[in-house]
Parts: sequence; structure tokens; C-alpha cells
Amino acid sequence: MKIGIVLEGGGLRGVFASAVVDFFIQNGISFPYIIGTSSGAFNGLCLRAKQHGRIKRCLSYDSGEIKAVKKFLDSKKKTIYSRVYGNLSNKAEPYDLDAFFSCDGEFETVVTDCDSGMPAYLTERASARRFWDILYAANSSPAIESPVTVDGCSFVDGCVTDPIPFKRAFERGCDKVVVVLTSGIDFDPNISSSVKMLFSIAFRKNPLLYKALCNAAEKYRQSIAEMNKLVRSGKIFVIRPDIMGVSTLEAERSALEAYYAHGLHQINSVFPEFSKFIST
Repeated sequence: MKIGIVLEGGGLRGVFASAVVDFFIQNGISFPYIIGTSSGAFNGLCLRAKQHGRIKRCLSYDSGEIKAVKKFLDSKKKTIYSRVYGNLSNKAEPYDLDAFFSCDGEFETVVTDCDSGMPAYLTERASARRFWDILYAANSSPAIESPVTVDGCSFVDGCVTDPIPFKRAFERGCDKVVVVLTSGIDFDPNISSSVKMLFSIAFRKNPLLYKALCNAAEKYRQSIAEMNKLVRSGKIFVIRPDIMGVSTLEAERSALEAYYAHGLHQINSVFPEFSKFIST
């Protein structure tokens, strides 16, 4: 039986999934198919490369320093996020690409095509440069960061068009799928009129992407509803927070560490049911 895992993004909320990933690595649990959106792709990289505790170690920054940087670069999404998942974290705590490339199994990252406004699913097993381009494209916040070019096409964050890509996992031959959500019980996606106005200006030459951005919140709700149906049918097992979530660019180290700890608590709590799910 082929069991895949879907790792939701959500910026710094991804520390919840990082804890679940660490649990799987520590207990020797692997998946032949991994797909991630946004920060979920970075978590998937750690899972495939078996880098236990990497994100937890990256949380050990000076919160005062980070808050100062966040205030200075609040419009860039490169502040705290980069210290935990992106460029800055990779300098201090390098991702093990050698281990990643040498592992068996399939790994895909979701991105959104700027021209078509549709999701694309990219993979790379040899070129480090192309691999990083894919991950940076998957984490390019629309209208905040520039789209990233991969193979001659421009892409932004995959969360826009396929935030919880369980359908893709089934398309790739998975019989069952484990979904790790990162959004807290308070999460209610919504796009304000001012943000839509920003999108209309930034993507006036990409009308299909603009339409996808305006529909992103409804797309997320639809994905949750469809996922819940498959949970009831026994095809999907969900691991999710049951507390208030942190923000996508949470500045408090203590809040991030608490959310990570909640991730460990949740996977330990559901482990008996999870074990039954993957074994039957």
C-alpha cells in the first residue's frame, strides 16, 4: 500500500508540522510520496533527508533581534521566516541536499503559474540550483515578493491554488494520505478589499492569477470540505492543531516553541489511530 503525506504551509505556522516531521524521523516512519506547499515544502525536505530537529534548532534565535528586523522589513516576508526556513537558516543550519537527493521516493512542491493561474507540481532530484528555485517559488508571497522563474515560467506560492494537495497525492498513486495541517482552530481565510486592490495592481498583466488570488480563501474552504469527506471514508488521516494558531510571521520565540510543542503533543495523542491507519 502506498501512503503519501501532504504538508500544509502557512509561514511560521509550519513549526507545528516541523514537530510532526521530527516525530516521524525519530520513530523511523517514512513515506514513499511527499508533497508540500510553502513552508510545508521545507518540512518535507527535512522529512526526506531525515534531518531531525533542524527547525527546532533554527528557533533558537534572539527574539529581540528578530522583532527589530521584522519591524524594518515587515513588507518582505523574509524576516523571521528566513531565519527558520529560508536563506538565513540554511547558512546557519544547512539543509542536507545530499541526503535528500540520495533517498528513494517521490517529492513534489506546489507552485502557482502566474500566466495560467493554475497549480503546478515540480520536482528535482539532481540540480541544487533548480531545487532551490522551486522551493523559493513555492514560498513567493504574491505582491510582496517577486515571482520566481523556473524552466522559463514565473511562479508564486502554491497555497494560492492548491493549499492542501491531497488530490495530487491520489493522482500520483497513493492509496491513503496523511495530511498535516498547520492552521489553528481560529483560522478563517479571508481576503480584504484592500488586498484585492493590491493584487489587481501587481498582477494587472496576469488576470488569471488575479482571479485565483481573489478565490484563494474559497478554494481553501472547498479543500477542507472535500478533505473531511475523505477522512470519513477512511482515505485520509489528518493531524492538526486544536488550539489558536500563531501568525504567519510570528515574532515571539516562546509562541513558536509552544506551537512546536503542541505539534509533538498532537502526534503523540493520535499515534494509536495513526498507526492503525497506515497499517490497514
